[in-house]
Amino acid sequence: MKTEKVAHTKNAEVLYVGIDVSKGALDIDAGDLGARKVANTPAEARKALEAIGAEARGRPLHVCLESTGPYVGAPVAECQALGVPCSVLNPCKVKCFATSVVEAKTDAIDASVIRRYAEAKRPEPTPPTRKALARLDWLLLARESIMKSVVATRCVLETVKGEAAKPLEKALAYNERRIAEYDGLIAEAVLADADTAGLVGALSGVEGVGTLTAAKIAAWMPEIGTLGRRKAAALAGLAPHTRESGAWKGRSFIGGGRKPVRDALFMPATVAIRFNPEMKRLHARLMARGKPYKVALAAVMRRLLCRLDSVARDYRAKGNEKEAAT
Repeated sequence: MKTEKVAHTKNAEVLYVGIDVSKGALDIDAGDLGARKVANTPAEARKALEAIGAEARGRPLHVCLESTGPYVGAPVAECQALGVPCSVLNPCKVKCFATSVVEAKTDAIDASVIRRYAEAKRPEPTPPTRKALARLDWLLLARESIMKSVVATRCVLETVKGEAAKPLEKALAYNERRIAEYDGLIAEAVLADADTAGLVGALSGVEGVGTLTAAKIAAWMPEIGTLGRRKAAALAGLAPHTRESGAWKGRSFIGGGRKPVRDALFMPATVAIRFNPEMKRLHARLMARGKPYKVALAAVMRRLLCRLDSVARDYRAKGNEKEAAT
């Protein structure tokens, strides 16, 4: 399949392809081209995409699948290799859509629901992940997993004493050493790629944002610097959504989007309201208007993310100017 045949065009009808991913198989629904099931391997994924492309008669393909951990790797990688636009969808949104259109649930039905969701919502293609960011992502996820264990162990140690505490203390010390090792590996991964190192350095220049938080933002929101404040807030799930019905006026809530990004911004925002004058004033102003502490803090997180997006945009612009000059 040639890349130019599958690129989006304004006039061509896009053929959305839904894929339900499991560990061993890919259930593929290509609409009027039928459904098929193949093994979840790079070779089988490529063969299926090439076959669908050949049957599409010039219609550009757009593959959509849910974010289901490591198992989406093979189809996503093959889509990128073939130049086929691919969107990794939020499973929660697809599930809500599914409840309105189907009652039964099988892998084949799930693939059909993903395709119908894509046809209705027309999602933007997910940008390809560079290898440097993929490695950084794995290291950060591993560190987060151990950190959760550390936090849980510390909480238990606040109440457990005596001989029951000794094994927990050893486990805590072991995990803390592993976290220190991951910190070193994360620093190496950042420095190993010039673009990542420059971006992380620029982001960590924002007051309240450390190197680790900057690395998380770079890995978990690779679009940073290309979004604008509204899209950045929406993508992170920090944009407030109003709930009203008739005369009833509800409150606004945040949610959805990329929870890891919100989690990464929580502590920097907490630090920023103490030491960053602008964020401190924003938080104090909202608290004075009667906003709850966490609502005011969420506003600070949103403002902080917008600042990070602006810094990343300036960094990318300087990089483009250097490339143009050479």
